[in-house]
Parts: sequence; structure tokens; C-alpha cells
Amino acid sequence: MTLNVAMWYTKHAAYVASKSSTPSDKDALDVHKSLRMAAGMFKHVMDVEIRKLHEVKLPPCSDINEKVIAAYYYSCMGEFHEITVARAMNAKQDNILISSISNQISQYFEMGGQQLSTLDEKIVGQWRMYFGLKSKFYLAEARAYQALDFLKKNDAPNALKSAEEASKVQQQAASFCEQYSKTKGAGSPQRHPFFLQLDSMIRRVQSTVEFENNIIHHKRAATDLQPLENPVHGILPAEEYIPAKLNSLFSANTYRAFDIGRNVGKQYKEDKHAREVKEAREMPIPQGMPPSESSCIIA
Repeated sequence: MTLNVAMWYTKHAAYVASKSSTPSDKDALDVHKSLRMAAGMFKHVMDVEIRKLHEVKLPPCSDINEKVIAAYYYSCMGEFHEITVARAMNAKQDNILISSISNQISQYFEMGGQQLSTLDEKIVGQWRMYFGLKSKFYLAEARAYQALDFLKKNDAPNALKSAEEASKVQQQAASFCEQYSKTKGAGSPQRHPFFLQLDSMIRRVQSTVEFENNIIHHKRAATDLQPLENPVHGILPAEEYIPAKLNSLFSANTYRAFDIGRNVGKQYKEDKHAREVKEAREMPIPQGMPPSESSCIIA
């Protein structure tokens, strides 16, 4: 049940994020809250509930496979922090803060992809590609803002090196986009506003760094790439999920009343209609290009 509720929160977040081309602050908070709660539920199932299953044989890619649940968890962790970094960018926070949060988001998506590395590629291949795409996107963003931070400190060599790395990672992301768009049922991320804006931003950063170096600093790019910093704030843990206490009606006497032994020896009659389970129809979530100029796009 906890897994199903967590899944509902992810679907709810996707719907709220897509229903408007310019999400309001209320919608952004709703999406952030929903994904954070979902992450907490996935973590609870992963850390507590899954341990209660003993000698249960499951399909390799079952939703209650520990690695699959971990992938859901890291996906939610990365996605609700996407709202955090988008807000930091819109509020023009310090470049190093944006860089560090983007770096952490990249790590969340990378860890999510790692969970699926041993599972059937035919089943989880597209999902792994998604994780890879997001990891590259935010790594490129982290490097671009790191370059701007170095430039602000008049450290032209490291600014040039970071901008060069941002462009390199962005090219890797573009290659991922081409592969991803060829998979069954996938969209075209290379035409998504998020990718287009990031590509434009990285080109702008590289141009700015090179221009200022040619006019003011006259330095060569550093040989070694500086490590990205860890965020000092802006990163939240998953919201702790605490299951409701068992109702007093569910006592030992209640459970004893369900005596399945009474059915032993009775002839079993198969219910033919029980197999006729109709497929549930989900409300469609728009996947096209929204007419939004905002950088706060929930993918």
C-alpha cells in the first residue's frame, strides 16, 4: 500500500507540474512536497518493509525489487531538488550555491541509474537513459556556474577550465538525447525547453569567460579541473514517513476469527470473471513543449 501511495504522489506531482505553462509558487510547493513525501515512503519501504519479506521469489524487475525501489527513491530526491535549484537560479542566488546544488542533483540521478545497472536492459534501459540524461544535464549546469564563480573571483584559468568541461559534458548530454529519442515511447529531450535553455546558458557562459579573459586576464586554461563543492544548504532529506498505528480493532482475536481451516476439503469453484481485470486508464500528462519562458521546468 505504501508503494502505491508513493506512486500516486509522483503521478500527482507530474500532473501539477504539467497542467500550466507557468507553474505558480503554490504549484511548485505542491510538486516539491509531493515528491519529497514520495521519497520518504520509498525509503521506508526500502529500509523497513522490504526486510520483512522472507523467501519470497520476485521477478527481477518487480516494483518491490530493492534496487527498483532505490531507483524510485533517488529519482524523487533528484526531482524535488530540481525545484530548489530552479528557484535559486530565478532568485539569482550565489553561483557557487547553484553549482553545488546542481552537483548534488547530478549525483542523485547518477545513483539512481547505478541501481538499475544489473537489471534487464530491455525492461529498464529507457529508465537508465533518463537517469543518465538528467545526471549529465545537472553536471554541465554545475560546471557552468562553477565557471561563473571562478570568473567573479578573477580566477580566469579555472574559469576557462570549468567552462570547457561544462561544454564537454553538455555534448555528452546531447549524445544521450539522440539515443533516448530513439527508444520506444520516448519523447525528444533535445527539443525540450530545459535542454535548449541549458545549452544556450552554457554557450553564453563560455563566451563570457573567453571574452573577459581575452580583454582583461590574458591567461591560459588551468591544467587540472577543480572539484565541485558540496552544498552547505538547499538540500533536504526525504520527508520521514511514519506509518499510522494499527487500529485497536485488529486484535489477536480478530485475526483468529478468520479461520481458513474451515475451507479445507471443500471443492474450489473458480470465478471466471475474476480474471477479467480491466486496465486502469490514467489521466494523460502532457509531454510536449510547453510555451513557457520560465527556467523552472519540472521534467
